[in-house]
Amino acid sequence: MLSSPIFIAGYMHSGTTLAQQVIGRNDQMFTSGGETRHFSHLDVVERKFPDLNDEKILTEYITYLLQVICTGYNRVHYGDPKQDPLEVIKSCGITEDDINNILVEARNKREYPALLGVVYDYLTLKDGKKRWVDKAPSYIMYLNNILAMYPNARVIDLVRDPRDVLASKWSRSKGQGNYIGLYEGKYDPVCDTMAWRAAVRAGDSARARYPDNILRVRYEDLVSEPKQEIMRICKFLDIEYEDKMLSVEWINTSADLQSGAGIGTNAIGKWRKKLPLADVFICQQLAKEEMLEYKYELETIPASDRLKAPIILGRSS
Repeated sequence: MLSSPIFIAGYMHSGTTLAQQVIGRNDQMFTSGGETRHFSHLDVVERKFPDLNDEKILTEYITYLLQVICTGYNRVHYGDPKQDPLEVIKSCGITEDDINNILVEARNKREYPALLGVVYDYLTLKDGKKRWVDKAPSYIMYLNNILAMYPNARVIDLVRDPRDVLASKWSRSKGQGNYIGLYEGKYDPVCDTMAWRAAVRAGDSARARYPDNILRVRYEDLVSEPKQEIMRICKFLDIEYEDKMLSVEWINTSADLQSGAGIGTNAIGKWRKKLPLADVFICQQLAKEEMLEYKYELETIPASDRLKAPIILGRSS
């Protein structure tokens, strides 16, 4: 197995995609074509591929992993007769010989999480790279499992002002109805704030257990002082800093799309223009401890907006 795989985690809308793009610009790195979400969907995976000692099922599982690494979890519809797995991976430059080569190593593993690394290792070497990166916001809740399986892994844990996280999710929900993310359902300032707090605490807990494996990165620092912060990330990952890591083609994954080269601060504080003040008040009340710990200053909210909080709390699911 290649040394030190890299995982990127953090609550949704916290900059995980940006971090993946920054790290992926480094010449050593192999990145996936989409989120595999492997650790957060292991229960589903185990039901679909119930016996890895069965050669046919093992081959199907390896083919599935190749699909999710190449195209992302959302684009894989396993069992759909309209989607031929072999055609999908062939379109990514993967051949049946590649599958057979992977199976040689896979037969010695036959464990669901370990085989993710087997496939990633193969694709990384095939692409002439040295390290691979797997990103999913939901991994923030599975860091203990990830590091138990990959004790040499390095994790970048993103945290962002929860008010801006809510503003991004509010924009997405308003534009698309239900938004499916780490927690499913419509925008809810109470549930979303509690979920943000749970994610931050999960990261804190894992970092206390694995202090040498996890680096907490504030989104605001990454976009405000990108070179300094990227150099800090590179030092942690033990890779050479490259100037081109600053020149990412960034498309914000929230409803406010921002394209072009470079890293900008446009999204910092956007909650001031988008988020209802009553929602801001609820967010600050529920996440006050964590906000202060990560240097997010609390806003003074007018009494008229504070009085709306009980109504919002009553509506919360």
